[in-house]
Amino acid sequence: MIRGVIRNEFGVKLSDVSVGRLLRKMWLSLQKSFCCACQRDNEKIEACLEIGYPEIRKLAKNEGATIYFCDEISVRSDYHSGATWAPVGKALIIESTGARFELNLVLAMSSKGQIRFMTIEKKMNAEKFIEFLERLFYSADTPIFLILDGYTVHKSRLVNEFSQETRGLLRFFILPPHSPNLNSDE
Repeated sequence: MIRGVIRNEFGVKLSDVSVGRLLRKMWLSLQKSFCCACQRDNEKIEACLEIGYPEIRKLAKNEGATIYFCDEISVRSDYHSGATWAPVGKALIIESTGARFELNLVLAMSSKGQIRFMTIEKKMNAEKFIEFLERLFYSADTPIFLILDGYTVHKSRLVNEFSQETRGLLRFFILPPHSPNLNSDE
């Protein structure tokens, strides 16, 4: 597209390689775009970056806690990850049985790269999340700080009661809405 603009505006024909070289000299690079929700509150996100996480880190250090980022993921067998090259006019056909399955899991990743996960049948609910928390908490010898998104399961009454039963050894910190870029687990 840029090559076309240069040709139309300036009457100069350049190769893709030449255009790429010019763009790199301008400190530009080919990147995958990042989508974000228009409903997000940038002020809350900035406050979380500037105040929230540094405070959580400071508190974790004082209490000897491990910080985990937590999220759920779902992978389907019929997921199509993107495009591929094929001869013009001949679409690539991939045969499959049509049988589908879905794998759901909840994952927690520490700020030091430790990963804990659990596979889940069907949809996530408070009972399944508590089962994951019990497993996460079982082998812990220090308090756990869990940074979560605002998923309703994370804020449910049952999950909150479970957290209170740990007498402060398991604490939740909820990220601002529509801010997946703040969760390392994403």
